[in-house]
Amino acid sequence: MSPRLLTFMVAFAAFLGPFTQTVYAPILPELGEALKTTPLLINLSISIFTFVLAFMQIVYGPLVDRTGRKPTLLAGLGIYIVASLGCFWSGSIEMLLAFRALQAVGIAAGAVVAVTVIGDRFEGAERGRAMGSFQMMVALGPVVGPVVGGFLGEHLDFHYVFLLLAIVGGVALLSNAMCLEETRPAGSQPRAFHPGQYLEVLRNRQGLAIMLLSFVQYYAFYNYLVFMPRVLDSSYGLSAAEKGMVLLPLFIAVVIGSFSGGRLLGRW
Repeated sequence: MSPRLLTFMVAFAAFLGPFTQTVYAPILPELGEALKTTPLLINLSISIFTFVLAFMQIVYGPLVDRTGRKPTLLAGLGIYIVASLGCFWSGSIEMLLAFRALQAVGIAAGAVVAVTVIGDRFEGAERGRAMGSFQMMVALGPVVGPVVGGFLGEHLDFHYVFLLLAIVGGVALLSNAMCLEETRPAGSQPRAFHPGQYLEVLRNRQGLAIMLLSFVQYYAFYNYLVFMPRVLDSSYGLSAAEKGMVLLPLFIAVVIGSFSGGRLLGRW
């Protein structure tokens, strides 16, 4: 498999994480009305997904080393598809929250496997360029998500947003099952894992700085993501599709920044 195709294959699975987070952001007010629930619980459907997504990446890290890249990714995508169908059939906010958490359990494997595969196959400047392409694909999730979700929310029932996620997840599962090659080094014996090892990152000044910077970045990003649709709905009266288009410029800038950062990393 060519390096470019390999990068695209694993990045496409990672793309589903942010795509799933943002795809129904423009229709949050409409979703609350349909399920007859409060803004707090509707916003929680994004927060719980994000929390579980973050936590499960800690779980998948050692699992990828022990069971292999490809089996872990395929199992995660399978869970994601089942959970997306559960969201599609959800008739209450409680059911939606449960399946949103399960969605995150599954799709969290995508980013972990993608970064690991890139680390297995690329070195030096090539790794920087591959990571730039990977980050660009991941950043496309928030770009495409609101536009697609806004369009579906305006022309179809909100449930079809989750049916779309199940279909896209199925495409990712089939393509990786047929084409992705296992990249775990033959004969490698991963060392025993202990959660206390994550404290080593916090004790390192560079590691702590990167984590704090990421926290501030995503805190601002998701405040914008969660609350802007309601402002656009209540203050401007925009339709679901129009709200998706208003969110578009920020996410396009994120893609450009990710792509440019990868190229600068590869050069410097």
